[in-house]
Formats: sequence, C-alpha cells, structure tokens
Amino acid sequence: MSAWAIVREARARANLSQRALADRAQTAQSEIARIETGRQGPSLATLERLVRAAGFDLKIELVPHDDHDERLIDAMLALPVEERLDSLEEQSELFASVKEVKEVARDASDSSEGEPLPGPRRVAFRPRAFLEVLVRHELRFVILGGVAERILGSPRTTDDFDFCPAMSRANLERLAAVLNEVDARFRAEGLELEGFPTAEPWSSPSFGSYPSLALITRYGFFDVWFRPDGIGGYDDLIKRAIATEVAGMKVKVAHLDDMLRNKQAIGGPKYLSHLPLLRELQRRRREQGLP
Repeated sequence: MSAWAIVREARARANLSQRALADRAQTAQSEIARIETGRQGPSLATLERLVRAAGFDLKIELVPHDDHDERLIDAMLALPVEERLDSLEEQSELFASVKEVKEVARDASDSSEGEPLPGPRRVAFRPRAFLEVLVRHELRFVILGGVAERILGSPRTTDDFDFCPAMSRANLERLAAVLNEVDARFRAEGLELEGFPTAEPWSSPSFGSYPSLALITRYGFFDVWFRPDGIGGYDDLIKRAIATEVAGMKVKVAHLDDMLRNKQAIGGPKYLSHLPLLRELQRRRREQGLP
C-alpha cells in the first residue's frame, strides 16, 4: 500500500478531516493534502507520526518481493508497439463482454417480469482505427492516459483514448472534422453508451472554454483534454513528448514524467493507484535506455 493510501485509510477509519488530523499531528493541513494526492512522499518517521495521530500503529514486516508488475512490463516492452495496442483492444473487448453480461443480469433482476430490459450495446474500443483518423486529418496532438501508457509498455488496460490537441484555430477545425467523421457525441451521465448528440455539426467554436470533452464515438470512448490537470496544455506536453511510430503512423506520446504529474494533480484513489505501476514502467524503460 502506498503512503498516500495509508494516510487516507487511517484518517477515514478515524473519521477525521484533513484539518483535524493535521491538528493532532501538529502539522499543516496542506502537508496532509500533498501526501494524500501523491505530491509529497513522507519519510517513514512522518508516516508513523500521522498514523499514530489517527489512533493507529504502523506495522512493518518483510514479505517476499512480488515481481508480477515487473514481469508484465518486461513482456509488454518486448512486443512491437502495434502488438501492444492489439492486445489492448483484445483485453478491452473481453472486459466489455464481461460488463455486458453483468449489466444484463442486473437489468433482469430489476425487471418485474424477470426479462432483461433492452439497451444500447457497448461500442468496441478500437484505438488504432481512431488513431488512423487523427493522423489522416493531420491533427497535431499528444496521446495521454491508458493508451499512451500501453504504447510505452504498460500492461494496464483502459477503455478510452485520451489526447491533448494543439489549440490553434486551424487545428481545432481539423479536430472538428475528426469528431464529425467518427460521429462523436457527448458521454453524459446515464447516456454513456448512446451519447448525447450536438445540436449542430462540430466546428472550432463548439469547443468554447471546455477544459475537456468526454465523448462516445463509433470507435469507443474518447476524451479530449484541452487543459489537462497539472499541465499547461499541448504546448507544455509537446516539449518532452516521445516520438513513436504505430503501423507507419508517426505520433507523439506524453512523457511519463508528465503523465505522473497529471495523475497527481487529478488526485483521487483511481488515478493515484496508477502511480506505482507508472513509476515501475519509468524505471524499466530507463534501464533499457528508453525515454
């Protein structure tokens, strides 16, 4: 368990706010916040002090090293980039099938007649096909999130494609053309599978002041990040973006340092839980002389 998770778990069990824990530990609330969002790694002494302030003791014991993540990363790094994406599509299809089975079972139990309620089917996630559309339209963008991680060698699976486009007017017009081609609709709560269509075709003014867009398309879920958390946008990402090639397509992938910064800024258990695997991937890539 990571330090941030230990502090958050101890505080939650003690039913304490960050301020209350900080008062007990005679420290600043901002320090608790930095630790719980993964932006600060506490020393062992600090971690023990915070846990004790919450009314618990921290027990440390030696256990055999689990190299499961390391072996998965090494296996993924041994594959060509195209095969990494192919495996992501296969895994996403499998997980989507499992979700559908669970949803059908849930709907059947909710129906008074015991019959499953009809609903839209989950669209297959096809990141390579979507990437081909982005490249064909000559969009300037940097790939983020789970697809970027998979391209760089992470075994973590995902069912959406995150990217950050350049913000010039011409590039936003190209983005609008992409979204029109793939039938992009807003992924609203309760309408995640069918989506909510725009009143008019996409155009550069459609993007307004949105920091991001969650969309459903004919190729699955896609998120457009105009201003990713903790990052200054495309101009910031492109400085360290890693150039790679996927099936003859030249693309830019966010640097792992920037992806770590992004997840730390977002915070929350979901994104913070990604950090250990990302850091291990970063270490394994450095050992192999990769950026």
